[in-house]
Amino acid sequence: MKSVSPCQRSSESGRWPEPGSIESFARMPAMDPERWNRIKELFEAAAELAPEDRAAYLARACGDDAPLRSEVESLLASSDAAEDFLAEAAPIFDPGAIARWFSSDCIGGKVGPYRIVERIDEGGMGAVFLAERADGAFQSRVAIKFIRFGLESENAIARFEIERQALARLDHPGVARLLDGGTTREGAPYLVMEYIDGDPIDVYCDQRCLSVRERLRLFLQVCDAVAAAHRQLIVHRDIKPGNILVTATGQVKLLDFGVAKLLSPEDVTTHHVTRPTQRFFTPLFASPEQLRGEPVTTASDVYSLGMLLYVLLAGIHPFAHGGRTGPELERALCEETPPKPSTALRHVSDGSTTEDVSLSEEEIAVQRGTRPAVLRRILAGDLDRIVMMAIRKEPHRRYSSVEQFAEDIERFLAGQPVTATRASWTYLAQKWVVRHRVAAVAGLALAVAISGGIAGTLWEAQRARRHEQVARQRFDDVRKLANAFLFEFDTSIRDLPGATKARHLVVERALEYLKRLQVEAEDDPGLRLEIATAYLRVGDVQGNPYYPNLGDPEGARQ
Repeated sequence: MKSVSPCQRSSESGRWPEPGSIESFARMPAMDPERWNRIKELFEAAAELAPEDRAAYLARACGDDAPLRSEVESLLASSDAAEDFLAEAAPIFDPGAIARWFSSDCIGGKVGPYRIVERIDEGGMGAVFLAERADGAFQSRVAIKFIRFGLESENAIARFEIERQALARLDHPGVARLLDGGTTREGAPYLVMEYIDGDPIDVYCDQRCLSVRERLRLFLQVCDAVAAAHRQLIVHRDIKPGNILVTATGQVKLLDFGVAKLLSPEDVTTHHVTRPTQRFFTPLFASPEQLRGEPVTTASDVYSLGMLLYVLLAGIHPFAHGGRTGPELERALCEETPPKPSTALRHVSDGSTTEDVSLSEEEIAVQRGTRPAVLRRILAGDLDRIVMMAIRKEPHRRYSSVEQFAEDIERFLAGQPVTATRASWTYLAQKWVVRHRVAAVAGLALAVAISGGIAGTLWEAQRARRHEQVARQRFDDVRKLANAFLFEFDTSIRDLPGATKARHLVVERALEYLKRLQVEAEDDPGLRLEIATAYLRVGDVQGNPYYPNLGDPEGARQ
């Protein structure tokens, strides 16, 4: 037992301070140095003994010197009182006393108003048990988490207090609620949390064969819960499938803030609770900066979320770990560029991955409600780029926040362009078509109809022009024939005996022909000239005195 140095007696009262009083830690009595050395020697020797052995020791050591014994006993009482005070502020744990809380021995034991029912889980920092109310006040099942003994006591308590602070500050449907907390009689700190009856998120998705889009919507719940923690300046630091449970109703619950780092808005460097050499996270889902022991920020959670999404979509972890040692695996996680989720499936089918994959490419696709080729096509493009942006090695090249990460997924689900993909005009046009399928199909149909209508109209116009040309040619041919018949025929018969009747018939038919032709000549100056010339020739035949005529000058004038 650690002793407390003797204190000076109050010069004002001339007495020894009462055991456990503040004065006993401040002053020392004035006495002969030789006597003081004797008191100190006896005090330090007695302080190392168990309390029940001290009386016999002092009886032998002090003999008949009652004042000497009284002074030593007074110092021992003051020291014990001081130790009790320190124990209340920061309990010192005893492995033998606390070990029962991490074994089956604690089953049936009581913690406050709760009775331990069974062990649920055990991690690097603590063990979690299912418990229920033992006082009969009401029926309630809770999860109780005990801190694991074996850590440095000061740091263990501080980390546990961080979890209590973090959970107490988080009020979100996606985070397991903190109900109570305290310390057992043996000094083991514990948290009483909402009991979540659910499955890890990857198991939940695979057992129900959720599609890619359904998995993305579930993942957005996780992002919402993590973003809520970040708004409270809390970094989770250990996001993985096992720390995310999904209830039967599809509600996501984020667990285990036991390794959360509390960020102070004033000075984040003042919190030295988790030192770089103390590693309470899962390497396969930890960011490169975590593995290297560098400062951890919200970007680390973005990386872990990216790895989680990779597994949910592709069904395997991007880094092969079969046969790799710890340092080899960490080097790969920090330095190697992982394959895209869409190409990771091919590595499963061709056997090029060394990861311990228990499922085939076909089985992975079936768990997502599709076929391998279709799954690769769904993941290729935007989803590949979204995941790869989230798990970039350099924190500043990832999404700047969990909200931005989630917004890109929401844009993908809505068929909108995502920030992870370079925005070319062809990409933007493709996204518009996907987002507005009905309008695109209707527009395409309208365009086809309009194009067909225009093509039909042009074809009909061209056909009409061809018909017009043919008609015009036939008209010209008939007109020439009519002119030749009417006038050349008259010239041929005018001197023949008895031709007068035939010439009257020619004039009659010529006038009928010219009258009909006149209707067609409104917009044709050439035809009008030709008609005028024809009328003149008819007039000559009717009554030109200088021309063999039919004696009808009145008709000729008309």
